[in-house]
Amino acid sequence: MESGIAEVVFGGSVNAGDIVGSDANGKAVAVTSGRALGVALCGGISGDIGEVRILPFTIGSLDSSAVERIAALEAALNTESTGILARLTALETPAGGTS
Repeated sequence: MESGIAEVVFGGSVNAGDIVGSDANGKAVAVTSGRALGVALCGGISGDIGEVRILPFTIGSLDSSAVERIAALEAALNTESTGILARLTALETPAGGTS
């Protein structure tokens, strides 16, 4: 997969917005350098299943402003998705308010 959203198994504690890579067992873990797979869309602990927006890239080390910019972009994407879903739901609801 080059990009998109994938379900992963966390290999440690991960917060929503964390840059994640994989550990030696192929589980998603928070990383600050090396090969990154994407951004966690939710938090979890080892063994939890969560979602990651796949954006494969290699990082040297991320400063806090880069992490903040990535988190802000992710929040904007989530807000836009919620707005689109609300508009679609409104379009599907009859004028009387029942489905």
